[in-house]
Amino acid sequence: MLLLGVLAGASPALCEDVTLEGLRDSYEEASNALRLRGRDISAKRVGTISRAVSHASLKARERRLACLRVSNEADGKRLAVAMDGGRVLIRTNKRGRKTAKGYHTYVADWREPKLFIIYELDAEGRKMRKGLERCDGTIGGPEDITRLLVAELRAMGAQDAKSITFLGDGAKWIWNRIDQIIEEVGIDRARVSTCLDYYHAVEHLASVAEAKTFASLIEKRACSTT
Repeated sequence: MLLLGVLAGASPALCEDVTLEGLRDSYEEASNALRLRGRDISAKRVGTISRAVSHASLKARERRLACLRVSNEADGKRLAVAMDGGRVLIRTNKRGRKTAKGYHTYVADWREPKLFIIYELDAEGRKMRKGLERCDGTIGGPEDITRLLVAELRAMGAQDAKSITFLGDGAKWIWNRIDQIIEEVGIDRARVSTCLDYYHAVEHLASVAEAKTFASLIEKRACSTT
């Protein structure tokens, strides 16, 4: 059945529908949305299928990483590489009895999923609409996302790219690993540039401007009282 793509008793088409709807705020919402589409599936069933798909996907990714073949996809191309972190609530059921309505009490802690994207740039530095593109993510730490990124860059032959620009928001976990990535992939450093993304650059400059304005205001007040 696994060879046919059947997971948790669900066909590939049903798995796709459930997985996409499962991105909503709760499995209950996903269940209601599926019912409107003619698929009468309980919230519990949505969770079962979603977990089965996620486990199968992670295993498939590990198998792919274990047998990646190096290609020449990136040969002579301009690439951009960006890493970032997000925010997601992870719900964990508490042990013990269920409530009167049959639910477990739970805690919901914030976690930071880490993501990367690799895409091709044109001669003007803009993202090409139909160019080379790869992306992936993990709920793991910086080393986990770095491992995935290095494997993807190796697989596309990024060491032969014309140029590679690393983009980020200034987080230390990103910039402190760029040298490691360059070394492990075997990229010529002369072809590498780093760039703080525009919105975070503006944010930092605004903070500097506000601090300078505040300092000037304090200085003026001090002079006026003497």
